[in-house]
Amino acid sequence: MTTEAAAGTVDLTVMYAAHDAFRRDLERLGDAAAEGTAFTPQVRAGWDNFRHQLHIHHTAEDSDLWPRVERKVAGRPRTSPSSPRWRRSTPSSTRGSPPSTRP
Repeated sequence: MTTEAAAGTVDLTVMYAAHDAFRRDLERLGDAAAEGTAFTPQVRAGWDNFRHQLHIHHTAEDSDLWPRVERKVAGRPRTSPSSPRWRRSTPSSTRGSPPSTRP
């Protein structure tokens, strides 16, 4: 058992990297659409790969990450980005920031 697993923590570095890559690729796909090249074979292949990778990513989140999060927060009061408690406890500089800009 790793130290991380023993401590019950999860290293989210790969998750942040994946989200950064998805944002990058969506921007590129958006640029291709704006340029009128969205239906070229290369862009279509990129879109197909993006969809496939996003499916894998969400499947991994659903099977591995979210059950851990749910167990960790069981019994705690529910908070959300719209709740005053969440806004007080989350620095405004990190709310909604992409991972690459988080402190």
